[in-house]
Formats: sequence, structure tokens, C-alpha cells
Amino acid sequence: MLPPLLAPTPRLSSARPSAWKTAGAFGLVLLITLPWALLMTRFGNENIYPQLGPMAAAALLVVAVAQPRRLHAWLTPSAPAIVIGVGVGIAMTALTYPLFHGAAWLLPRLNTDVAALYAGTGGASLSQSLAWVGVIVVAEEVLWRGVLLAALREVLPSSWAIGLAVVSYAAAQLGTGSLLVVSIALGCGALWTLQRLITGSALSAVISHVIWTPTVVLLYPVV
Repeated sequence: MLPPLLAPTPRLSSARPSAWKTAGAFGLVLLITLPWALLMTRFGNENIYPQLGPMAAAALLVVAVAQPRRLHAWLTPSAPAIVIGVGVGIAMTALTYPLFHGAAWLLPRLNTDVAALYAGTGGASLSQSLAWVGVIVVAEEVLWRGVLLAALREVLPSSWAIGLAVVSYAAAQLGTGSLLVVSIALGCGALWTLQRLITGSALSAVISHVIWTPTVVLLYPVV
């Protein structure tokens, strides 16, 4: 049985959250988003994955120490999480190529712009890039669809919390200097957040993310 789509994160009481708790949640948005965005400014100058990967691994370690029970709950396998994760990941991957080529037919410059983005992922071996991408994907899902979403839903109405979590995920990509990357992150972030809400698990989004990103970025680029 699937959990309610917009079921609120359980609170210890029905009282309104304190100003300190609210400030802490918004501070967490900045703490997670700003370092990510700043590191993404290196995108295009050098391979981003060996730069971002260690920070992602460190973030996962902090969450594992600070919130072990929540991390376990977010990543515990379930049939809905696995089925939806695999299905969405395959569908996203299959649709990416015709959608891109259709868009490139209308906007020929898109091929050049995307080729330049791919250049920012080169410079490391495929095995090294795949390993770091795996770490980064898990960290993104745990941070934005786990830690941040849970913290915001404790102090904001669900719709506002969800919106802010999605927007902050897209904002973390601003360092790339590419509105295309930010737009894709906004759409993907919304979809993966929806999976998180439907399944009650961050694992579903992790599965979709880890199918889609390595395939279209590293294994079978669209250009």
C-alpha cells in the first residue's frame, strides 16, 4: 500500500514550529545548496565529478552519523520504490533522446551548447566518473529528497516545502552557468520529489537517477 501523497512529516507536537527551528530549516537550505553551487562553478574548467564526489561522500557520512534511522528509512528497499524507480529511470532515458533531437531540430544551437556541457564531464576515466556519479547521485537524493525535504516539511506547509526543496535543487546547479542544466534539474527534481512522496522512499529516486544520469551523460551522450 502506497503512503498518502502529501502526508506530512510527523511532528512531535501540533504546536507551530519555533522560530529557531524554522531558521534552522532555512539555514539548512543554504548550507546544502550554496557549497554545491560554488563547487559547480568549476564545471567546464575541469572534470567536475572528482571535485564534487568527495564532498558528496562527506555529506553522506555526516547524514549517516547524524540521522542513521532516517537514512535507513529513506533507503530501505520496497517493491513500489524499486518498480517505480526502475520504470521511471528507463522511461526518462528512452524519452531523452527523441526529445533532445526534436528540440535540436527546432533550435540547432542546442547541439553546440550541449556538446560544450559534455566537455565539462571529460578528463577522467569512465570507471572513475561512473563511481563518482554513483556517489553524487545518492548524495543528491539523500540531501534534497531526504534531509532537506523532511526539515522543510516540519516548518512549512507541504506544498511550500516541496516547492522550496525542488527550487533549491535547481539553484544548486546555477554554478554551471547553464540555464539548460538548471531547467533540467528543475524538471528532474520535481519528478524525483514526486517519486519520494508517492513511495515514501528516497530509494525510488536514487534508482531512477542512477539509471538516467550515467546513461545520457557518460555512456550514451545525446551528442
